[in-house]
Amino acid sequence: MEELELLHLILHEDHTEGDSTELKSASEKISAVYGADGTKKPLEELQSDNNFSALIPEFLSSTKKIESHQTAKDLEQAIRSYVKSGQLNSKERFYWPLMKSVTIKLPGCNDILKNLVLMVLPGTGDIDMSRRHMWKKCLRECSTVWIISDINRAASDENAWEILTASIEELVHGGECNNIAYICTKTDASIYPEEYMSNKNLTDEDLGITEAQQEEDYEKIKTNKCIVHRNGLTKERIRHDFFKHKEVQDYFSNEDFEVFTVSSWEFKKQDILSKDLTEVPALMERLRNLNASFPEKREEDYIKEALGVLSLIQGSNCDSHTNVKFSKMKDKACSRVKKQLEDQLDKLNRSLQDKYNDLRHCLSQGAKEAEQKCLQIAESEVINPPLQTAQGYHRTLRALCQKGGVTKSNTKKITDLNGVLISPMRQLVDKAFKDLFERRSSRRLKSVAGILENFNFTSGIANDFRFPLSLILNFLETQQNKLKTTLEEDIRQMKKEIYNCLKDTIELEMRPVYKKGGSETGKGTFKIMQAVLRKGIEEHKTSMFNRATEKSLDKFNDMKAHIDKTLGKLADTAENALSPMHSVPLPDITEEVNRMKRMKKLHT
Repeated sequence: MEELELLHLILHEDHTEGDSTELKSASEKISAVYGADGTKKPLEELQSDNNFSALIPEFLSSTKKIESHQTAKDLEQAIRSYVKSGQLNSKERFYWPLMKSVTIKLPGCNDILKNLVLMVLPGTGDIDMSRRHMWKKCLRECSTVWIISDINRAASDENAWEILTASIEELVHGGECNNIAYICTKTDASIYPEEYMSNKNLTDEDLGITEAQQEEDYEKIKTNKCIVHRNGLTKERIRHDFFKHKEVQDYFSNEDFEVFTVSSWEFKKQDILSKDLTEVPALMERLRNLNASFPEKREEDYIKEALGVLSLIQGSNCDSHTNVKFSKMKDKACSRVKKQLEDQLDKLNRSLQDKYNDLRHCLSQGAKEAEQKCLQIAESEVINPPLQTAQGYHRTLRALCQKGGVTKSNTKKITDLNGVLISPMRQLVDKAFKDLFERRSSRRLKSVAGILENFNFTSGIANDFRFPLSLILNFLETQQNKLKTTLEEDIRQMKKEIYNCLKDTIELEMRPVYKKGGSETGKGTFKIMQAVLRKGIEEHKTSMFNRATEKSLDKFNDMKAHIDKTLGKLADTAENALSPMHSVPLPDITEEVNRMKRMKKLHT
């Protein structure tokens, strides 16, 4: 209802020539949901439950609307009104402005989608706050990002690059993205060989067309060669443009970025291009490999863990309460293991404390710089940027306040006051995060992941004890590795919280300021909104950056405590595994151990 009130307010205010973006957006959304005459209806009528009770009762409750169909065509028809927009004067109702998300489940795709979720994300700056927060949340969960653009504008699509560079920190530090693909679509779109060859100054020989081919289906061959040539040039241009952005160079290497030129139409027809040249098979293979990597990793971990448990059983099978010598050896091994565990935990905690101190220093410096510079930067970039007039810019400022500090113009330019305010702090934090959570193996050694990787409380001990005690120590090593694998994922998630809480805190602290600025109406609103933002920043600048620092450090401390507590459980595991007494006889599992060893070899 809050968004509806805002849209209705936009429609019925006095407008100037510079208001077209917000006015058009508000008109499109209300017309889509309530019909062409919806823009003329009073707010009370639009808010009535009768608009949905008969057609879509699920909208009035917290239940999901579920559609199930046998064919893709039937499904597309059923969800059309929820995901597409119609003609401006259409009598048909469209509900995309009300949608938070649409989930589509496809049967029979286990080879490429069993372990994957493909998410189509709209641009940021949506007037609906809940959708914008969902956009941020989903983006932070993506391990791979695809940028999709029509090939005719792919190389010059500044909007795609702007969204990417504006989101790069949230993708990497605030998320878990480790590779990006740029997918050019509609490569089967009309291409005129004669015109293309003339523009590029190409001959048949340049395209590799032989005399023999000139006597065959010459036009098709020439079209094929021109498409392939155009696709190749586009790939080179996109790769060049991608790596010219410094933000990208800091986080991604050549191996982390791929470009695909895809033709789904030609994949079905194969009239001009072969299946391979459409690159649909290559894209599917990429998905297939990504999909397969998850169960392969799980199988490998399962085999290692199972082999460890079997080693414990086999080692304990040689134990006997009458074997005094063996019991003494177990006591000795237990003492040695617990001492080494204490030493390793102490070393790990000291290393993590050093990282905490580095982060604290960085955040403190960043908070000071942000406090000194934030108002000046906000003034020049958002509140009163050069070449902007009150007539053309006051609507942008209003939208920014009403959307929690972020908005997007009709030219797709993103204005993010929260990002601007935190930018002096983030410049320092981003450098620190490269050291704290470096994901590249070549620079990983001193990161938190590297510190965890170096933790090994069984190192060297197994060599000092003979069979069968060495088997029990092998079990302890597998338990250690299991916990480390779990912690790697936990650290990846906690890293996001440590980073993202900085900007999220600024948005939260500025929320009352935005609310006040967005509620201003009447004559002189632009000047009033500017004054509200300036005053709000001035009043909150000390507290909000200090609070952001505290929250980030608290979350880092939570991560430290979690790592210490998790690895500390190994003390009980070691004590139980090396207990001198066993009250029940254990079976001979030599055959099972050998079988697991063979399986382990197959997965290495």
